[in-house]
This record gives sequence, C-alpha cells and structure tokens, in this order.
Amino acid sequence: MSAAKKSDFLTIRKLLFVDSETGETKSVTVKLGQPYWTEEGVEAACPVLIEGMLSRQSDIYGIDFLNAIELAIQFINTYLACHAGQLRWSSGEVYED
Repeated sequence: MSAAKKSDFLTIRKLLFVDSETGETKSVTVKLGQPYWTEEGVEAACPVLIEGMLSRQSDIYGIDFLNAIELAIQFINTYLACHAGQLRWSSGEVYED
C-alpha cells in the first residue's frame, strides 16, 4: 500500500514528548491508518505513522483487520514507552496509555 492519505487515517492523537536528557519538548502525532488486506482472508495490515519520532510509515500485520489494529496499537504503545522521556497530552497533562 502506498503511504496513507490524511483521510485514510482512522484516528490521530497529538502528544508532546519531553526528552529526559535535554528537557526539549517536541510534538508527536500518532496516526493509525485504515487496515487493508495484503492477501484476502489470509493477512491484513494496518498502517502506523508516529510523526516526530519515526521517519516513515510502518505497516503492522495481522490475520484480519481487528488483529492488525490490535497489533498496531500494541506497537504504538511499546514504541512510545521505549524512549527516554515523558509523553504528555497537548494540554500538558502526563500521558498514560
């Protein structure tokens, strides 16, 4: 699948990332795309983009649309948790998944 267009995203979440070493704050936008079949009835994929942290979109694969979405959300949460810093909502409140 080519890169998802803005309208192809199921949901978008805007966060702030505060680097624990530098104190620098940057915007992070998490985008979960529309799942699609890579092979009808066999394998599905769900596009994920984490702007501000990942340089390109990744497709997360599952056995069907629901599984692909579940695994994509798991990937997002794991990826965000693995960075030395703190995530916050755009309001400044601490983000907890």
